[in-house]
Order: sequence, then C-alpha cells, then structure tokens
Amino acid sequence: MPRRRLVEALLLLLPLLALPGLLLALSRGEERFVYPAPPRRMLELVITSPQWEGIKVEFEEGFKRWLYQRDGSGVDIKWLDHGGGTKTVRWIEEQFQQKPDSIGVDLLFGGGTDPYDTLNARGLLRRYDPPAAVLDGVAESLGGFPILDPERRWFGTTLTGFGIMSNLKVFEKVEALRGVVVQDWSDLADPRLFGWVGGADPRGSSSYHTFHEILLQAYGFEEGLRLTRLMGANCASFLKFSAEIPKACAVGQVACAPTIDHYAQAQIEMAGDFIAFVLPEGRTLVNADAAGILKGAPHLEAAERFIDFLLSREAGLLWMLRTGEAGGPRRHPLCRATVRPALFAETAGRSSVRENPFLMDQSFRYDYGKASLRWTMLNDVLGALIIDVHAELCAAVRAFHALEGDARARAAELLFRNPFTEEELLEIAGGRWRDEASFREEKRNEWTEFARRNYREVARMAGGAR
Repeated sequence: MPRRRLVEALLLLLPLLALPGLLLALSRGEERFVYPAPPRRMLELVITSPQWEGIKVEFEEGFKRWLYQRDGSGVDIKWLDHGGGTKTVRWIEEQFQQKPDSIGVDLLFGGGTDPYDTLNARGLLRRYDPPAAVLDGVAESLGGFPILDPERRWFGTTLTGFGIMSNLKVFEKVEALRGVVVQDWSDLADPRLFGWVGGADPRGSSSYHTFHEILLQAYGFEEGLRLTRLMGANCASFLKFSAEIPKACAVGQVACAPTIDHYAQAQIEMAGDFIAFVLPEGRTLVNADAAGILKGAPHLEAAERFIDFLLSREAGLLWMLRTGEAGGPRRHPLCRATVRPALFAETAGRSSVRENPFLMDQSFRYDYGKASLRWTMLNDVLGALIIDVHAELCAAVRAFHALEGDARARAAELLFRNPFTEEELLEIAGGRWRDEASFREEKRNEWTEFARRNYREVARMAGGAR
C-alpha cells in the first residue's frame, strides 16, 4: 500500500480510537478539584517541567486535594515549560549563570535522572530529607541503581522503561516491511526500514538522549555509534519532542520508533492491539523519572510538601490506575509505574501498567556517572554525526548497503570512522568542554565537517554524488 494511502487510512481511525477517552474527559470535566471551604492559607509553587500536559493537570489537582486534606492549606502552582528535558536543564543552567543565588523556581519535575546528576554536580539542587513516614514503602533502588538519591538531592517519582513501539498495521500493509521483526535496538538498523523509523533530536529531548546513551553502553562505544548512524539513516526526520513520536507511529507516519513505555502504553490503551511495545531484553534501562528542589527555592515549604506528595501512595495511584478508577486520574491516563512496589499487587486488574519493573531482568548495568559527565557533549556529538548531516548520512548509508566486497569494506571504514575515542571525549568532558564555549564550538564544527566529508566520499563510491 502506498505510504500516503496507508497514513490516510489510519488517520480515519483516530476519531473512533479517541472517542471513549474524549467522552470520559467531557463527562468528568465538572470534577476538577474545588476547595470545600476557603483554605486556611495559600501557598505558592513554581515548577519547571518537561512533562506533558496531562501529567501537569492530574498532579496539580492531586496535590491540591492531598494538601488540603492534610492541613487545610491551598496552593497556587505556576508551571514553566521550556521544551524537552534537555532544553529545560540548559535553561536552568543559563538562568543560574545570571542569578547564582536563586532563579525564582522551586522545582524541576521530570526528565529522568541524568539531568539531576548534572545539576547536582554544579551545586544547583537543594537537599531535602523527607520524614521517615513519607519514604516508607518507596523503593531505594532498582537493579542496583538508585531511585532515591543517597544525598537526597533528587527523588524518583515514577519509573520509565526505554523500548521500541511498532505499528503492526504498517508492517502488514507495506510490502517492503513484511517479514521485518523489531525486537532489539539493532533491528532498527535493518535497511528495509529506511524512512520508516521515528526519531527525535536528543538536543531537545532527554529521553532520546538517554536512548542513545543506552546504545553506547549496551553495545560498547564504537558499535553503539555504528548502530546510531544506521538507525539515524532509517529515520524519516527528527522531531523536537519525544512525545510526538508515538503519535506519528500510531497514525502510520513511521512503522516503529524508540520510545518510553508510558507513551506506548497510552497509545495501546487508546488504539488497541495493532500497537506493540517491547523492552529489548538485557539491553535496556528502567530508571526513575525524578524531581528535585532547586537551589534558592523561593517557596521552600510548598516545594517540600510537593516532594512528599510525589512519593505518596496517592501519587502512585495516579500514575498507575486507569481513568475512572477510584483514586486514579480524572481525565488523562498516565500509564506509568510507581516507585512503590506494593502498589503493583494492589492495583492488579485496575492498572494501565502492563509490566512490573521490579520483577524484570535488570542485568544491564547503566553507568550513570559516565552518562552525566558527557551529557552535554554527547548531544553535540549526535548533532554533528547524525542530525545536522542527515541528508549526507542517508546517502552514505544507502551507498554502503549497495556496495559489496572490498568496496563495501572501504565504505564501512569511512562511514563508521569517529574523530575521537571514548577516552578522549571523557577526558575533555569535565574540563575544557564545560568551561570554554569557543572550544565547544570549534569541536562541533570540526566533527560536523569530518562526518560530512566522509559521508560524501562513501556516497561517491557508489555513484551517489549529485
């Protein structure tokens, strides 16, 4: 089936797929939390967050209800949105350069854990020690990695699994994709998937940044960058935000894409069994999606109470339960795993979360220290080798797949050559890269030109020059 007709056919399904959720949202529109009586006092809270709007709505209402029930207090929340997690962290760092004591923001909420390690290393997070009763029942770690920062600078509030979403209708209808099986990251490099893989720019999306970091650690640095190039060439384009990718997959604009579990689960809840999701066994990460109080938080009491709420049983139910279930979200299915292991059994049959991460194989060991050290640098590496030279990369990869014998071997040497070693990157990551803007710009330009030159040469080898 031609791509345009396939997308049009799937788009016709969307109103039917969304109708139950839409009717539920309309029927529950009157249930927004209203204070039964005027609060005895009003607190203020300013949160910057890359979370999608549904999470913000449900957690604002949930926190207001939780806080009022405890001591009769009310709260006004101001949400700041600076794009994806990577852009949000960059904004925080830039603001603190101008206002080193306080940027007028209380909390960062969401974005994984790597950004919090980065901010903590720069002294931009404030320690908070919640009461023992708050932490009772919250897992300290998963698979040997922290859910709660030992220094109490950040707190995992829910869990995120990194996997692959597929639209089975696309694989069925597109003749070239029949027989293609996507179960592991390396399957996304299959040349038959050219133009059918979804992607987001890791310079704006912290989840796509983490996906690439997983590749480098799961396969090794050299092999990880090789797979990154091949997958990147299969991407139709790179969207700004990772939340847009599952929607593109659901309507058939792409056949498959790396994504995080709750985005895929939300599409499965809405669309049904023609959407599939897999966590690559032994090569993926299930980590915490954190929150932390920023240095100089102007509304400290409200910030601490919000952390308490995020760690509570009530918040766990918001993450886990289907819309309409008692204690669950009112309008937006969140489909996310709690950091309270006991809630998985308690919510059985009522939860939108299909797997218990605490029962999964956690043999893959992710080096958070390394990931944090090269966070900014890796974004620029991916920009130089993949994103900013995407046209040249696509031409080179197609040429590589068309070549044979010695010519293919020579093409591979050029295509997968790197202008650095992993050790060289790590050596400069904590020094000149962090401190010298001109050095960063020089290296970015050098790497981009290196990649463009090599990719064009590979394309010429197969007669691909234009």
